Amino acid sequence: YFEMMGKKIFHTGGQGTGLQVKLTQNLIGALTVQAMAEGFVLARKAGISPGLVLEVIQNSVARNPMIDGKLPLVLSRNFDPAFSLKWMHKDLGLMMESAGELNVPLPVTALTRELFGAGIAMGHGEEDFASAVCVMEALAGVEVRED
Repeated sequence: YFEMMGKKIFHTGGQGTGLQVKLTQNLIGALTVQAMAEGFVLARKAGISPGLVLEVIQNSVARNPMIDGKLPLVLSRNFDPAFSLKWMHKDLGLMMESAGELNVPLPVTALTRELFGAGIAMGHGEEDFASAVCVMEALAGVEVRED
């Protein structure tokens, strides 16, 4: 069954460690998408082409396959879910629960969870979590798009 679900199988340790690894992966993905939203909204507000910013990022230390995959969804306004905002919000809640149990502060994750919750309140819960950009766009009064 595992071979059908992924390309590589990892043994992470005892019971619950696989979930912790999944949450860690999703934490980094969620924060990357939030950083992408903030950066591209800021650049767009300054009048800079998202395509140009992406090209620079792809040739810098900030290159990230998550941005390569999610920014085209933002630019095309196609938020058909690969992983919905509501499910990522749920996982962010699980991350915060785990952090509480382990006494690990996650301030940026907590804020990202609130922003994703705002996206759900705005009606984007069923959309791909890249739709989190819509919250930042609404706050800044600009849409990430090419002219």
